[in-house]
Amino acid sequence: MRHKIRVVHRSEASPGHITWERVARYVLPTMGVGFILIVWQPLTLVPPAKSFSGLVYVLCAVAWIPLLLLFAWRHPAGEQWKLYAIVAVGVAPVLIALSLLLSTLTSFAFEPKCETISSPNWLTRYECRTTFALSDSFLKETFESVPFTPVMWRVEKKNCSLNGCY
Repeated sequence: MRHKIRVVHRSEASPGHITWERVARYVLPTMGVGFILIVWQPLTLVPPAKSFSGLVYVLCAVAWIPLLLLFAWRHPAGEQWKLYAIVAVGVAPVLIALSLLLSTLTSFAFEPKCETISSPNWLTRYECRTTFALSDSFLKETFESVPFTPVMWRVEKKNCSLNGCY
């Protein structure tokens, strides 16, 4: 009796085995969400933690890196060029995150002064003024927040000087 020996590729061995295609199905959407969040920046932390908002977006932008490392540790089957492609796509969010980190660190020097103002609806409204060094101009932003939540969103943004706001 002759037995046929069939060589089974690791990805065929068990349907639950991880492949680079499966890694990409998890990592790329995580990367995409992080990229959208750092570009859009829809939410800001309420005062006095407003200056830390950029750090939250930096964490969102690099959340795909530990996920990729976790999957890579399990030695996915398949062609390794897919790993390099995932990393190449992920460079853009990381670079934007680094620039956001630098702007966040400089924002500590220009800490905005925020105060709660009356709101026509049930939301909490904040008006923040950021004054820039060696300049007579300032940034005036209005935010709204659901009471007792840690985040707020921008409603209005104006650049102001001694001559008025525009």
